[in-house]
Amino acid sequence: AFIWDSLLTRIGEAAARRYINSQIRDPELRNKLTPDYSIGCKRVLLSDDYYPALRQPNVEVIAEGVARMDESGIVASDGERRDVDVVVLATGFKVPSAGAPMPIYGLGGRKLQDDWAVGAEAYKGISVTGYPNMLYLMGPNTGPGNTSVIFYIESQIRYVVKYLKRLQAFSDGSLNVRPVVQRDFNQRIDRMFQGTTWTSGCHSWYLTEDGRNTTLWPGFSWRYRMMTRHFALGDYELVPHCSASVEASEEPVSAGEAELSLP
Repeated sequence: AFIWDSLLTRIGEAAARRYINSQIRDPELRNKLTPDYSIGCKRVLLSDDYYPALRQPNVEVIAEGVARMDESGIVASDGERRDVDVVVLATGFKVPSAGAPMPIYGLGGRKLQDDWAVGAEAYKGISVTGYPNMLYLMGPNTGPGNTSVIFYIESQIRYVVKYLKRLQAFSDGSLNVRPVVQRDFNQRIDRMFQGTTWTSGCHSWYLTEDGRNTTLWPGFSWRYRMMTRHFALGDYELVPHCSASVEASEEPVSAGEAELSLP
């Protein structure tokens, strides 16, 4: 129901609407709280005190969204301004960010922040072409939409261990995932997203600014486990080895920050 926009999805939506109707009597408030997208398109909130809190007499639900804030209030998207004393930002996660907390350089001086500027990509969510021996846990498109994240981490650790065992045979080089392998994998991921609940029209933290989902795995968790069960050396190419080094940044960096160059 959370993966494909299907009959099971409609059943889940019907159950959710019945619950909203049982909790919210005010038709205007009920309309504000009823999503116009498929269930699962955004992260599902499981709570039994969410609706009772919103129907309290000292609570106002503003569904128009925030246009801007100034020194003493909030202006909604419809132009109405409200004075406030405290603002609590609870806006979710910033997952589809580009790169890492520190600059990472790969082959030929390429920079991960630049390569991922319009969306993060990796092979099986673990390795990235152009960045030999850089291995991710919970990289792009490995977030679970329907089960525990630990299941995915375990799958990735098993794959990484196989990678490292094969790497031991190449003392004079590093392994770099072939560009065509990564490209074909991500094209397959994009096809898998077609017809899922996550592409049913909502604006969520799963998506990049241009609407691409680089966060979730678009299928069953067992398929990801099977896909990472074996390490294929043919997916990689051997590149000459050089020691990782820390380079000076063109701009001053604060304590604890550095630019990491990968072999």
